[in-house]
Parts: sequence; C-alpha cells; structure tokens
Amino acid sequence: MNDVLSKVQLKGYEDRFPSELSGGQQQRVALARMIAAKSDIFLMDEPLSNLDAMLRIDMRSELKHLHNELGATTVYVTHDQIEALTLSDRIVVMHNGKIKQYDTPEAIYKKPLNLFVAKFVGSPPINLMKGRIVKENNSLFFKNKAIKLDLKGVVAPETESSDIIAAVRAEDIEVSPSSSENQSEAFNVYSVLPAGSETIITLQRGETELAVKLSGFSSTKMNDSISIKIRPEKISFFNPKTEELIQ
Repeated sequence: MNDVLSKVQLKGYEDRFPSELSGGQQQRVALARMIAAKSDIFLMDEPLSNLDAMLRIDMRSELKHLHNELGATTVYVTHDQIEALTLSDRIVVMHNGKIKQYDTPEAIYKKPLNLFVAKFVGSPPINLMKGRIVKENNSLFFKNKAIKLDLKGVVAPETESSDIIAAVRAEDIEVSPSSSENQSEAFNVYSVLPAGSETIITLQRGETELAVKLSGFSSTKMNDSISIKIRPEKISFFNPKTEELIQ
C-alpha cells in the first residue's frame, strides 16, 4: 500500500478521509484505488484535470509507466490533446457523438483526416490557408493573394481553379530574413513568443496568418520582414465544403 501511495504522491496521508483532502488529492486517491485493484481493464475519465501543471506532468509519466507495468487495457477520456498524444497507443477523436478519426498518435497529428481533427490537435494550432491549385508551365502551385507554393515532387490534388484549403504545421515552416529581391513576397512579423526551448512567431501578409515554431530563442523581432519556405510534402489539402482530407 505504501508503494501505491508513493506512486501518486500521497505518502503521509494514510490516516485522512478523502473529504479532508484537496480536489487534486482526491483524484489521486481514485488513481491509487485503481492501481491497487490490479484490474485487466481501467476506465479513466479526466483523472488529471484538477492537478497543478507540474504534478500533471509527473502523473502522466507515472501513468505511462504503470500502463506498461500492469499490462492492462486502459480507456482514457480527456479533452487535453497533450495527454492524448503522450499517453495513448491509439486515439479516438470524437465530435458531437461521432468518431472523426481513430488512429495512432503520430497519424492523428501528421495526417488528420478532416479539418476538425487538424484544428483540434496541435499547439499552436495547425496553419490553414485558403487558396487554389493552379498550373503554370506544366507545374502545379498552391496560390492565394499572399503566397505561392511550388508543389513539385508531391502528388497534388487535381483541382485547378477550385477552392481548396492547405494545412501545414508550425514546425514545418522555415523562415529567413527577407532580402530586397523578394521583399514583395515578405511576411510581417506580428508577434514573437519565446518560451525557452522554442519560440512561436506569428507572420502576417494580407489575409494570410501563419504560426511558425522555431527551436530555442530567436533573434527575430516584431515588424521584421520574413521570407518563408514550406516543403510541399508537409502540406495536407482539405475540401472546404466537406472539410475532409483530399487523398
């Protein structure tokens, strides 16, 4: 029993009733009971929601280890996308009682099957750009008023002159200072948010706004002019009417 209490950081609270504990401690009591039961199947309904940020991170690690140690099937309900990605072998994304996608965490993140999943999973949210696929000199491009992306080397949807939504993750956009030659296509830096291990910058050009994730601290300043590069194989295309992925 002491080992179980240590796992959920309740050592020293053995003689207290649950009503004498905080909300977060009561949640950990429920986890301790689950661990002690050693069942073959566990159902967890947002078990970490009332914990503070640091303890939540510790408990995610502990739950991941316990799942491997106990070998039990665990159904884990959460609105926290980070918990879903870090703890799951398979994820079911639901909306209005319907399954929107059932897949591995990697597939959910890298290849969402519809706009709901694309927008729900990921921080910062995935970048969505409205535009069209156009053909110029036998090459295909994604184009709108702010951007023109060469789709060479990828299988692009044959929807020339039709509206389409292109989606790309913040970490899949490369940036560089804009030179005088490409100033006409430069994005303006709207905000810079350093967070130690990464920096999130927001770029704007016309109606197009992009979030970019950079490693570590960045020398980028607000109101700088920035050029972008997006690898075409990192782009997903969605039908704006059905909101489904175009395969």
